[in-house]
Amino acid sequence: MVNKFMIIIILVVLIPFEASALSVKASVDKNQLTEDDSLLVLTVSISGGNAEIDTSVIKDFQVVSHSTGSSFKWINGQSSSEYNHIFTLIPLKKGRIAIPPLPVMANGKTVYTDAISINAGKNSMAQGLSSQSDIFVKASVSDDSPYPGQSIIYSFKFYYSVQISSPSLKLPEFKNFNAKENDKDVSTSTLIDGREYQVIERKVILIPVKPGVTTLSPSILSFQMAVANRRNSRDTFESLFNDPFFNRASLVKKTLKTEPLTIKVLPLPHNPYPEPFSGLIGSFRLKSNIQSRRIKAGESTTLSLDIEGQGNLMDAAEPSLVVPPGLKMYKDSPIDHITLDHDGYSGTRTFRMAFVGVDAGTYTIPPVTVNYFDSEKGQYRIISTEGHTVTVEPLSVQEGREPSLSQEENTAVKLQSREKRNVEFTGHDILPLKESLDGVKNRPNPSFSVFCMALTIPWLVLVCARIMRLYRNRDKKPSALMSYRADRALKEASQKNIGNDEFLALIYLAFVSVIFAKNNRTGENLTRRELRDIMVDAACHATDIEAAENLLDQIEAFRFSGRALDETLRRNLLEDIRKMAKRIE
Repeated sequence: MVNKFMIIIILVVLIPFEASALSVKASVDKNQLTEDDSLLVLTVSISGGNAEIDTSVIKDFQVVSHSTGSSFKWINGQSSSEYNHIFTLIPLKKGRIAIPPLPVMANGKTVYTDAISINAGKNSMAQGLSSQSDIFVKASVSDDSPYPGQSIIYSFKFYYSVQISSPSLKLPEFKNFNAKENDKDVSTSTLIDGREYQVIERKVILIPVKPGVTTLSPSILSFQMAVANRRNSRDTFESLFNDPFFNRASLVKKTLKTEPLTIKVLPLPHNPYPEPFSGLIGSFRLKSNIQSRRIKAGESTTLSLDIEGQGNLMDAAEPSLVVPPGLKMYKDSPIDHITLDHDGYSGTRTFRMAFVGVDAGTYTIPPVTVNYFDSEKGQYRIISTEGHTVTVEPLSVQEGREPSLSQEENTAVKLQSREKRNVEFTGHDILPLKESLDGVKNRPNPSFSVFCMALTIPWLVLVCARIMRLYRNRDKKPSALMSYRADRALKEASQKNIGNDEFLALIYLAFVSVIFAKNNRTGENLTRRELRDIMVDAACHATDIEAAENLLDQIEAFRFSGRALDETLRRNLLEDIRKMAKRIE
């Protein structure tokens, strides 16, 4: 018992005790900022454990970067740890400014650092162009009064006439804007007051989200510049070596920042037109093209609508379109050819619609109109296409039309259609010549039964061939032909190595053949109205008629929309057609 008590005392004495009290302090590397040295390093040291620091209370500086570090000490049996948070700051104002007390939070407790006063000097490099500056920066926007959704260009330009190294650029956060930075910088040269500068420009596409005034914080460029070391000495001997050739240059870290930019996003004015606003802002054109103006019932023609121009093309919605009663429309996914260059977004968005002829007649697809906002002129504009006339011809039905020949039958026809070869003299007899009487032999006469059999066999062959022909042609009715074609199309569509278009063509052929077989007629295409008439004449149930119409719509939607089918969709369509064929038998 005594031994255990001694062990506990020894452990208590030897194990160091670390105070849990949280203490913080803030320090800076300098209190005076000049025009050549405007970078400030703030260090917040925390003892007693790590904590979170709220820097949102800093209003006179912009936080450029943040890094952390830690240290551990063991002194006289006591352990201590310290966490350092290092912030790089750039002043946003000139004159006497301050870093306010920073709240430091840990374990539900908050402590504050002391306030720090800083004297920020005037930064001549951020005031504009100066012929006396070797390096300076400039920021601008293409339009400081844009509308929501309008693309504007934020431009950062870096002018330099001396060698630099390790440049690092930090752009503003672009709050209240959708920003897209251009991947390629533009390098040019220019003359300012007779001095040549190299210019590197970076552009960012900005799209305002909502109306209001937004101030973009300065862009900050950090780099290293070579500065020559010169010594002032009155020693004549030493002055001999005070030549630039003997002087070495040292790299000095520099930081430049642009002036803040204020952008006032204007609200869109009232739309004076009855057409709804499309959401497009910029400059656009609209054109249309139709594939064919004359189709048969059940066939399709494609209408293409192209919206091209410069602006927010990616936000273009499909224009509203009135569908004539004798046509049925199937929409396709839009096709984009939109590029981003130094002037913003431009290109073309194409909408495609397939129109299927339902009833015979002549129909007019009315013009399509788009209402967009012209950001350059500050007003709404209406653009439209011309109307298109489509003639749907009635579907011709051929009674007793046989299905197309199979591959084997086509091969046989090709073999039969070949021209006969002419008889040619080869100089050789077919059989060897017999020049002596030894080759002549007397053959016995056949018996009467053999003679009768030889006469009967050819007649039996002809009769069997005739019977087989009659057996094959016994079911040449249109309904039998359509059923045979439907079965063959379903069998080919069940294969896994066929493409999407071929599969849709086969299941459409199978479905049409099933319906035509019910009416004992042949055909290649089928409209919705013809389907209903055939099934009503065949006294089909109303639910079967509705199911067949829905299945036809589903098949046509896949055919004309260009949608790819996975294995599950293919399997379901095949099963639906087989079930439909069994229900209406």
